[in-house]
Amino acid sequence: MFGGCPLPETTPLVISPTDSESDFVADLFDNGNCDSLAAQYQAKPSRLDTFNQIASSLHLPVSTNYSRSSCPNLTGISARPILSCTLLNTSEKENEDLLNTPHGTLTVAKEGNPRGPVIITLHDIGLNHCSNFQSFFNCSAMRSILTKFCIYHITAPGQQARAADIPAHSLYPSMEQLSEMVESVCQHYSVSHCIGLGVGMGANVLLRLASRSQQLIDGLIVVNCNSQTSGWMEWAYHKVNMKALKRAKRLPDTVVDYLVWHHLGSIGKEKGRGHICPAAMYRQYFQTEVNPCNLAMILQSYVKRSDLNLTRDKAPSGKVKPGAATTLKMPVLNIVGDRSPHVEATVTLNGRLDPAKCTWMKIQNAGMVLEEQQEKVAEAIGLFLQGLGHTLRMGRSRSAVETRSRLSLQLKGYETPLVKMKVQHTGNDIKI
Repeated sequence: MFGGCPLPETTPLVISPTDSESDFVADLFDNGNCDSLAAQYQAKPSRLDTFNQIASSLHLPVSTNYSRSSCPNLTGISARPILSCTLLNTSEKENEDLLNTPHGTLTVAKEGNPRGPVIITLHDIGLNHCSNFQSFFNCSAMRSILTKFCIYHITAPGQQARAADIPAHSLYPSMEQLSEMVESVCQHYSVSHCIGLGVGMGANVLLRLASRSQQLIDGLIVVNCNSQTSGWMEWAYHKVNMKALKRAKRLPDTVVDYLVWHHLGSIGKEKGRGHICPAAMYRQYFQTEVNPCNLAMILQSYVKRSDLNLTRDKAPSGKVKPGAATTLKMPVLNIVGDRSPHVEATVTLNGRLDPAKCTWMKIQNAGMVLEEQQEKVAEAIGLFLQGLGHTLRMGRSRSAVETRSRLSLQLKGYETPLVKMKVQHTGNDIKI
């Protein structure tokens, strides 16, 4: 039942709240009438005390850097927090600029070839350009792209690690205004055309920019992108999180759990001793580096995002349907991990784009593909950039090596004298 009327069978299960319905439910949250709902998101008791007791009994050093899901076997590797090598900023501050735009101040970090083609990146909620992209661009598979392209990493206002509080009276820019800020960055650096790389919220912002200024974007690479408005479940999660963040000095466990789920999805089994757990890494980062007040502001803007209204279908007359924007004209690489909670959103986006110019890619055994499957994503991005006309000197992919090894194994089952003679004459390579 909805509004006193039964829903038809064809009605989607997830629908977006209207303004009046949102205000009504918001009053319930603000008046404290939803204790039973909030109680469902209380964190489980911590196991840190138990680990400390075991460590003391074994005469091991007890570290305060562990969160409740971190890995105890990393104490012997380094005395620093387990995130310091991958998620914190290790680049020089000289390569970062603070740009004032009509909607706020942005941080722009530059790397790569200053004279090369431009790639602009924008991060997801709860992250910044360091925690979202630094590990990925520092991997060996991205070396050829760094030597060819000039990378501009954009960090949204107030999302830097340990950033100061944004004044309470300030209005945080909306998703549309954030896309205008990205366009201001391009104008500041005299970028006439570029390639966009966005994750989650950043992908939504770059899609808005590409839809409005299609001559500026040559190609788009989006990860875990949602082109629709927020549904009821997402809206409720954000509302509970924003209420918990209002008076918090550090991120509550319920908010941390949501962010870990948002980025990593369903987490599989650990890889074994000696491997750093991604969930523990990001959990510690959220607890120590993210400003709760600023996170609440960007969550508020993201949950209020409007539908992009992209469509590739036209009316029988050949014109675009009323209220819908034309689909994107540039090539789009749409990436998602099979463990990500955003798979259905990426499928919906793929159905709104031109099938001749859009590639949808689901990567196995990953939720946060830039962290968990870096080589596969780098290979896909390299091929996408080559399709745009850029020449890259890429190393041999692991998939090609595995394919050749499988062919060599299959030949052993056909070792007849005639085949052996032909293989010896043609050498190691198989000619067809």
